Amino acid sequence: MAEELPKPSYNTAMVERIIDWVRSHPLPDGRIVPVCIWSERGLGKTVFVRTYCEERGIGFRGYTPAHDQDGSEMAGLPYLEEDIKRTVYARPMWLPQAGDAVEWHEKGVIFIDEINRANPSVLSGLMELLGEGKMEKTGWKLPEGWGFICAANPPNKRYQVRELDEALMNRMLHIAMDFDVVSWAAWAESTNVNEDVISFLARFPNSLAETNAGMPDEVKEQIRATPRTLEYLARLYEPGMDAALLRALAHGLIGPIAGEAFIQHLTASDKPVTPREVFTGVFQDKLGSHISQGRGDLIEASITMVVATMVRYHLERDQRTGELTPRMQAVLRSVVTYIQMLGTQWGRKMLDEVCRQAPHWVEPLEQALGQRIRSTAGAG
Repeated sequence: MAEELPKPSYNTAMVERIIDWVRSHPLPDGRIVPVCIWSERGLGKTVFVRTYCEERGIGFRGYTPAHDQDGSEMAGLPYLEEDIKRTVYARPMWLPQAGDAVEWHEKGVIFIDEINRANPSVLSGLMELLGEGKMEKTGWKLPEGWGFICAANPPNKRYQVRELDEALMNRMLHIAMDFDVVSWAAWAESTNVNEDVISFLARFPNSLAETNAGMPDEVKEQIRATPRTLEYLARLYEPGMDAALLRALAHGLIGPIAGEAFIQHLTASDKPVTPREVFTGVFQDKLGSHISQGRGDLIEASITMVVATMVRYHLERDQRTGELTPRMQAVLRSVVTYIQMLGTQWGRKMLDEVCRQAPHWVEPLEQALGQRIRSTAGAG
């Protein structure tokens, strides 16, 4: 029997931490990674997000795509602008815009409720919103400091939901929200819920209709490692960050299997030779150990990273003579030593990749190695 993978914690305190972390780590263009919260119906996702916004003094805008049959509530109603003789769209109230005369917050959350009950045409429109933070059709763009939080119910025979395709799934960080008796009791007291009801649930917490904890299996199976989700993970990851928070982020972006593999990679004692180590000439002992141990996984990973760095590495040359600078010559010598240590099989693989991906290195390498390295892989 396969060993069960560790599961992230999804109590309400952790969900708040995840959202706080995501909001404090925006993407390079200023957008915030969208979050999708999964839980059984009736567990208070909407109340949770609204309360989260109130406690932090940020804006809250809500949109329920299940009520939007044709997408008009998403894009807004079109009308003819007489001055320019073109059709424009009246922006719906739920779409924030800087300087909004009705209500404006510098930061906020757009809450998309029951996203997997929307019509396919509406889901297609949401792909642009969640993936790009804009609607090209209407000219609307997500203001900086605002982000999306979606809510979804897992597949269940008792109510109808749609399966979200992979293209939409990998635009979001997926987390669950478990029911927390203590958190619910605290909320209930603050809203004057009768004490008898609070004490009943405290005594019989399993009396709830649905108390499944964690991410539904059907959802976990759809979460994949893609270039987009790996970029999101890279933006959210910080060395030495809290392990529980990291597990929730990794599982929610690239899935439990890849997520655990990433965590194990971080904690592994042996890691690939890095480009920095190669370019500074301090790799021989480490690479020699990997070769002697037959660690093809580490060698191949190192080659990938080194060539990737060579792709964008500027070959410094003397402006008068056109020759490589002394520092660049030292880097070239280190790279040549690295290739020679790799041996015939791995060295050929690296040279083929250099020919394909970093052709500006071919001539200097041929001169340094004293041989022609161009191959059919690098032709054309």
